[in-house]
Amino acid sequence: RPLMSKFIYNPPQLFIKLSDAKYKAVVAGRGVGKTTMIADEILELKKLFPRGKIGLIGLTYFHIKTKSMPVVINHWEKKGFIKDMHYFVGRKPPKKWKWKEAYQPPLDYKNSIIFWDGFTIEFLYRSKSR
Repeated sequence: RPLMSKFIYNPPQLFIKLSDAKYKAVVAGRGVGKTTMIADEILELKKLFPRGKIGLIGLTYFHIKTKSMPVVINHWEKKGFIKDMHYFVGRKPPKKWKWKEAYQPPLDYKNSIIFWDGFTIEFLYRSKSR
């Protein structure tokens, strides 16, 4: 697959991309590209923190896996990252590949994504407080 040489951001995405704010909150309608920007932010963090670990928070594991991650993975594919080649979802890579692990790897990879450089994403959900 050819790498996506140039991704064209729409105006809201460009505003988010160029912001140097420490915390970002985006309130926008469907189709603006919020999840695509999350996919981009993850790749930026991956560059900055090989063997690092981040959390992706959602309503439930099911919601993350069925609503958020398909869009994220689709964007990564457009950028040349191939599932089961550059990263694994829900499992460790084959041992013979000898990939690095995160400095603090998850004990269970069921709700995680691991990249070849050890960068890891753990799916987290916010439980309802009583």
